[in-house]
Amino acid sequence: MLQLPNWIMKDSSIIVKRNSNYYFQVIGQLHITKRELCYLVVYTEKWTSVEKIYYDHTFWIQNMSEKLISFYLNCLLPELVDPLYGKRLLISDIRDPDDILEKKQERFKILSLKKIKKS
Repeated sequence: MLQLPNWIMKDSSIIVKRNSNYYFQVIGQLHITKRELCYLVVYTEKWTSVEKIYYDHTFWIQNMSEKLISFYLNCLLPELVDPLYGKRLLISDIRDPDDILEKKQERFKILSLKKIKKS
């Protein structure tokens, strides 16, 4: 059986999961281009699926807007104004805000615990 981790079956149709990167990308592109509708096409050798995705302003506000603004202000803008990474090309030169460092540590702990449980 074909496995599509970012899609689910609903009423005999394949639809993108609302927590997948694909859905976030579509909503972001709809917002940026001020469009209301996207046709998301999934093509395989045996079948093709077309899903209509409508712009969801509530989803944009609740799940994307704040994170993107934070990323721009805390990660991208400082690097544009005063680049560090381009000087020595070392990963250690990349500025990570505290909230991103905390998320990295949390993710590392979770992955470490999963490895321990598998052992």
